[in-house]
Amino acid sequence: MARAGFVFRLLKPCAVAAFLAVLAACGGGGGGGEGGATPPPPDNLPPTTGPGDPLNYVPIAVGDAWTYNGMVSDAAISTPQRDLARVWVNGTATVKGQEVTVFSERMFSEPATAPTYDLYYQKGPGGVAFYGNNDPGDTLTNGAVPYAELLFPVQVGPIVSFSKTGLDLGEDLDGDGKKETVEATSTISIAAFEPITVPAGTFASAAKRVNTIVANTKMSASGQTVVVTTTETAWLAPGAGLVRRDTVATAAGITYRATGSIEARGYTVGGVHRGLGNPVEIAPSTLGPLTQTDASTPDPVDSPAVASSGGSFLVLAKSYVPDSTNKLLLTRKAFLRSPDGALALSFDLGAPVLSNDTRESQFLVYGAGTYLAVFEQRDPVAPNVTGITQPSIVAQRISPTGALTDAVPFVLLPPGPAPMMPGVNSRLPHVAYGGGRFLVVYCGGSGTTGMTYIEGRLVGPDGVAGAPFRISPDFVFNGRAPRVAFDGTHFVVATPDVLGWRLARVTTAGTVLDPSGVATPLPAQPVQIASSGAGGVLVAWMDGTMPKARRFGPDLAALDGASIAVAMGSGGNSGLNVGFFGGEYVVSWTQRYGMPTDLLVVYMNRVGTDGKVQAQSTPVGGLPSTVPYAALVTPVPPMPPYGYIGGYALPVLGTGPEVALLAYVSGTSTAYTFNERAMGLQGIWVHPFGK
Repeated sequence: MARAGFVFRLLKPCAVAAFLAVLAACGGGGGGGEGGATPPPPDNLPPTTGPGDPLNYVPIAVGDAWTYNGMVSDAAISTPQRDLARVWVNGTATVKGQEVTVFSERMFSEPATAPTYDLYYQKGPGGVAFYGNNDPGDTLTNGAVPYAELLFPVQVGPIVSFSKTGLDLGEDLDGDGKKETVEATSTISIAAFEPITVPAGTFASAAKRVNTIVANTKMSASGQTVVVTTTETAWLAPGAGLVRRDTVATAAGITYRATGSIEARGYTVGGVHRGLGNPVEIAPSTLGPLTQTDASTPDPVDSPAVASSGGSFLVLAKSYVPDSTNKLLLTRKAFLRSPDGALALSFDLGAPVLSNDTRESQFLVYGAGTYLAVFEQRDPVAPNVTGITQPSIVAQRISPTGALTDAVPFVLLPPGPAPMMPGVNSRLPHVAYGGGRFLVVYCGGSGTTGMTYIEGRLVGPDGVAGAPFRISPDFVFNGRAPRVAFDGTHFVVATPDVLGWRLARVTTAGTVLDPSGVATPLPAQPVQIASSGAGGVLVAWMDGTMPKARRFGPDLAALDGASIAVAMGSGGNSGLNVGFFGGEYVVSWTQRYGMPTDLLVVYMNRVGTDGKVQAQSTPVGGLPSTVPYAALVTPVPPMPPYGYIGGYALPVLGTGPEVALLAYVSGTSTAYTFNERAMGLQGIWVHPFGK
């Protein structure tokens, strides 16, 4: 029955929040105090004896913490309100003469200095009792507590049913100088045990707890009674706690309906991390003009790059500034972070580089004790700085501690005219590591015609590069970048064909096993590729506005008769990425949010090695669908100025053995104006998902 900001706080909903949203503003929380209501009879509490909680449905250890996605919607909100929250066990307190565990919550949109919203629970051998919150204005909740919310053993059946009369609403709704009173009845039970999937993972047998609250409020001036019915359905998973809660509230006699939902995006229980953290800033300060959030070229080439040595994560970004003669100076930025830790080091990869085009792709991998960064360098033809480009490909090694092994990048492909199509004149490199070597692939060709081919160079950990070798036959240059992954035995190279894509295997010695390529049932769209390391790859692409994927075996035969629909949402042009982590593929993409469609957010779904999509969310009241719902992994950004695109875009996943980092750009852009581009770099720590 708690009420506070964001219509109702994410951890504990308001029993009459819908009613208050109709008749008055739902007030903000914070502050101290435990309320002064007389405790209900002891029969509303769990028994003092019982088997306890051996499956840990309600973790209460200090250090246990959760991150949640939250959404509320009602008739007064044209677009659902969304926010993220962090909840953590914050010690103990004495409330109503009892020692209780304090669960503190802070919304992601709130500053770190904002007061926490605290909830009080007492866990004993017979069950869990709720003892209210620290909001002194929440007279409803603090007048109704304490009462049982769970009994041990956890089993299907009733938990508690009780009524309260004369509860102080805490507000004068009809303006007669008297605060309204409420009569409320609450019935709580375990309805079933059932599987549920949320962004934090999939849980095979969560306890489905249903709390039905009927609140009658009588207006002191008119005598009118308003009845609000709230149904709160919560799922508690063993070893994870509260993983989802849906709330639906309706007011009798009033055409009104309010809904809300929270889903666990991640959790830490007993020192074990699972799922998604909340976003953190990767760059220590404003980068300056960084990239285009609304990249509409055939391949978004402004994505950040991220990789892990196991002990550290290195993130690369680009920053452009004009010099005094209006030439573009590119600075390659590097940020070294420890897993789940603060920024360890930030540095530039060498001196600024003269460029005539901001579309310079960058990729990063780790292997054999070194990071290898590969860049396409858009070298201008002097004296022009905005005209013809003669791109080169350069590489640079960085140690796991952030030291530059190579003081300046070494050249893998010297500058020269590249094959081109309208608006694209590029080499489009990509890189993978396997078998003790790096393989850099790119578009070859002289630029005298529109024909190109895929070429590769093996690079050793010592920086010594082998001779270039041909990987594909000639094809008409179409601006789509080749992709490469290591499947545990061979490199698998994806070549853009005139009708789609071909795949070819390359040994770690540089022998091309499929010189003509293997034709694949993939459309002529930009793709991303990843491997489980156990043979074969997953290829992902945007089919119009829907992310799709297909698996290919070690022999490059298609394993799926039809493409895998990764999600039902509408995507965007600003980035699609796929990686392998925690025993499954992780697909992330940029998606336009709401109407108008000038907000960009990042979504995610997971695909098993068996091709099954682990849908990560089911909206409240969502209609059944054969296409999986996806998880929103970033916040919803503020609306950008008119004529701008704004938000979060171009996600890239870097994976370590126990944790991954999803990096993306943030900010606003006019899409093509150089000095009005995205300004930030953020990331989300990702742990293996709960199963």
